[in-house]
Amino acid sequence: MTDVNEDIERGTDGPEGKPESEEPKKPSIISQLIPYVFTAAILAYVFTGLSSSVVDERHSLKGTEWSDLVKTGLRKKSIEIKSPSGDVTYCGPESEVSEECPAGPDYEVRAEEEGIPAGIRRSATSRIGDGAEVSVNYVVKVKLSEMYALVKEADWRLYLPFIILHSLIFMFADVSSFGFAYRWFNVPGMKLKEILEVRLAPYVIQIGIPPLAEVLFPLYMWRVKKAPVTKILSSNFWAMLTEVLAIFTSLTIASYYNVFVNTVVEAIGVGWVIVCTAFWVIFFSSIIFWHTSRGKRLKASIAQSESGEGNPTGEGGIKETIGGSLYLLRTFSMARWHHWLRAYGARMILQASGIISSYMTLKALGVEPSIALAGIAFPIIILSVFMPISVGGYGGAQLVAWFLIVKMGQTGTADQVIAFSLLWSTGFLVGRAIIGLVFIRGFWKRCFPNGFSLSG
Repeated sequence: MTDVNEDIERGTDGPEGKPESEEPKKPSIISQLIPYVFTAAILAYVFTGLSSSVVDERHSLKGTEWSDLVKTGLRKKSIEIKSPSGDVTYCGPESEVSEECPAGPDYEVRAEEEGIPAGIRRSATSRIGDGAEVSVNYVVKVKLSEMYALVKEADWRLYLPFIILHSLIFMFADVSSFGFAYRWFNVPGMKLKEILEVRLAPYVIQIGIPPLAEVLFPLYMWRVKKAPVTKILSSNFWAMLTEVLAIFTSLTIASYYNVFVNTVVEAIGVGWVIVCTAFWVIFFSSIIFWHTSRGKRLKASIAQSESGEGNPTGEGGIKETIGGSLYLLRTFSMARWHHWLRAYGARMILQASGIISSYMTLKALGVEPSIALAGIAFPIIILSVFMPISVGGYGGAQLVAWFLIVKMGQTGTADQVIAFSLLWSTGFLVGRAIIGLVFIRGFWKRCFPNGFSLSG
């Protein structure tokens, strides 16, 4: 199989050595405004849908008296009531009789009305003892005035420089791993400007709808560079693995330190060490596999599939558009040690930046976690920002932050940690939005020259 570096030296522009397509004609003013209108809609969606998990609110439920919740703006279906130890989760108003709920609902919820806060009370057949204390978790909407108050409370000297630097490092790491993977393995000769556009423009969608942003990367490469979707997905999966490697590097160092050197967090025990060790064994085994006889045969099969032998579909067929299933392993079979090191190095720089910026944001709010806790908690919190459990980094990330730092790490209070997560997420969101705005016009012009359409 031809080495990807040889392709780069030849200066070919497309996946099969085809020249780049000509620049599309200048679109109308309305077409040029579409990406900015779309961006404004995403930002409005994010900031009008902010939510934060409120946790560890304790109540004593006596008889059938209502107990008022502290926060306003309750999302009724988000409420969860547990025993103070967390061992028992009680059944909500919509629960039916089952093995988990032998008597049906354990509590009732009173809706919030003007001047009257939401409340909870025991049901007639409740398993909650009369006068017993319970732990109440729920989600509330976050007001922009509250966000402003958080910003005012924080020490900007500790917060602002590090969150700006982290946004820039995120851009560098993304281009150096995902972006360069496209040039290394899919479109040799792809210019840096276009790599910047394809990776950075979707940030404005990523902050509101992460799954849609992940679709835009291969969509661009298919429509503009004519690269089969599965080849691009293979490069994305490969780059994602380098990100996971960076996360597990932090987790491994922190968990080994916590178990064998200085126990800071009791809950982080031998189980964490076993999981981290197993991950590295599996990873290095997969690297060794490609140098075995079976791995070499698989490489040959991928190369044969790519050469088009036995392909009856012809130019423009479904196989050229989507690619064969073996293509999902294509990048893993092509990656050399220097590719791994360059992408992993970029993700490790980002990992360090994420930990430092998170640490400084938490410190700006008056909380200083241990180094071991920071190495474990912050990578997972940051990863949750990009999961579907969040909107723009809000919601799920706050719950994860509370669980890891307050519940497990016994550091700070719920309000402090939720404030940290909201503040860090907001700074990171604004940073990505600005970066995306800079590049979205070129991305949109190339990917949708004739208007928004998913067809080629």
